[in-house]
Amino acid sequence: LVAVGASEGKIIPVENHNPAQEATALDVLRDISMGTKTTPEIGPGTKVLVYGGGNVAYDVARSAVRLGAEVSVVCLESREKGQMTADDEEIDQAAEEGVKLYSGYSNSGFSTDENGKVTGLNCFAISDFRFGPSGLEVDKVEGSEVFVPCGRLRLRPEDQPDCRVRPGDQPPRLSCGP
Repeated sequence: LVAVGASEGKIIPVENHNPAQEATALDVLRDISMGTKTTPEIGPGTKVLVYGGGNVAYDVARSAVRLGAEVSVVCLESREKGQMTADDEEIDQAAEEGVKLYSGYSNSGFSTDENGKVTGLNCFAISDFRFGPSGLEVDKVEGSEVFVPCGRLRLRPEDQPDCRVRPGDQPPRLSCGP
């Protein structure tokens, strides 16, 4: 069995997003492990937003906080309702490391400065969410708006397989011995 997982991340655009400040979780984790610099700089004094509530989101959140960043995790899923897919231990350890969690939150888009640089995400609590014919539908909790400051962004770690065929690629071959 060869289980390589999803090797391609994707970014879901949010109103006023700035691609120069974004990276996928997989790209950030790859840069950290390989010592490369293909994603926006993360370190002391940076404010990182991770949008998602699964284990990959927490991998990148905890890695960023260990590099000295101030990290916030925002996700639709409510921890109180048991909807988050990240392991409880991962969430608890991240909180101990200083990661701020906004579970059960959606957003109305990013705020930007006069140069188009993202300064934070405008969020609001939700009582429920579902995916309907027109996409994501949320039930907003009135008066629950909160601004989550950020400078380096990572939007939803929704990984997908990289199925592109590149020049020179050979079809994968697996063989099993006796």
